[in-house]
Amino acid sequence: MLTYIDKGCKFGAFWTGTGEDLIIKILLLNASMKVKDDYLNLLRDGVLKKTITTSVTLKELKNSTNPDDFWSFLFSSGYLTFETHEQNIDKWETTLKIPNLDVKYGLSELVKSWYQKPGNPCYTEMMTALTDGNESAFKVQFPKCVLENLSFFDIGEAQPENVYHVFLMGLLCGIGG
Repeated sequence: MLTYIDKGCKFGAFWTGTGEDLIIKILLLNASMKVKDDYLNLLRDGVLKKTITTSVTLKELKNSTNPDDFWSFLFSSGYLTFETHEQNIDKWETTLKIPNLDVKYGLSELVKSWYQKPGNPCYTEMMTALTDGNESAFKVQFPKCVLENLSFFDIGEAQPENVYHVFLMGLLCGIGG
């Protein structure tokens, strides 16, 4: 409410600027392709069927091999809410949804932000080439953007190709607006 007033009583995406999404970035970076695909599907469709628990901790999440723990974390952190749910002992069979446009914007920007720097001409030229169907320009710009925006430190230990997959997901989010 205070941000709304400070911004001259104009609506905007204020919630996304109130916290740090580094944990989600790291979890997605090290996640399986299935989790990443589900993440994009959630952004596109707005809902996702998952089995979650409300008792997952950050310590457990770090070493977890259960992909549903990621969704449990997003739910427990307020990034997702139930559309439908049915409790089965300590687990919930759910249809998860993004609670509002503010959160959806934040989750979408999270993917884009991994490689898009404000005013980054490499990114702008690459996206223009991609959306215009200019294959030769895209072939020139894509490797430049990869070299400029991906770092040795971005690579996860278990599956180093994941950072490249996330980069490609960001391209798709960039096309989606």
